[in-house]
Amino acid sequence: MEDQIPRQHVHPIAKWVAGLFSPMSLKDQRMVLSGVARMLYGSLFISLILGYVVGLAYITFYGLAAGFAVSLLLFVPNWYQREDEDQRWCDESDVKEYYRIRQELLDQMATEQEKELIDLPGDSQQQTEEKNK
Repeated sequence: MEDQIPRQHVHPIAKWVAGLFSPMSLKDQRMVLSGVARMLYGSLFISLILGYVVGLAYITFYGLAAGFAVSLLLFVPNWYQREDEDQRWCDESDVKEYYRIRQELLDQMATEQEKELIDLPGDSQQQTEEKNK
């Protein structure tokens, strides 16, 4: 028998930190989309009014930049790390069948293109015979 490599245990904090940069579930992606939109609209609204009252236009820019920075901090890492119930995995045999059919179609298209290149109207034998007469 082959020597089996013993499983190394990973510290839970290391797992959690690695999960921060893992792909998000679809549910979390929808939550992030609405959260970022609310954050940016809210910061734009507040900073626009505050900039108008104070009379300084750059307050709007800084308010929007602050809202963007906070939304990056809150929503870019995958804090929740939930399982994705909406994701469906297909059967491997279905995937193999799809690629087999796809390859057959690609091969068929390639042979048709080769036939079209061979049967160009300018290369027909009748035209060459007419030229020789």
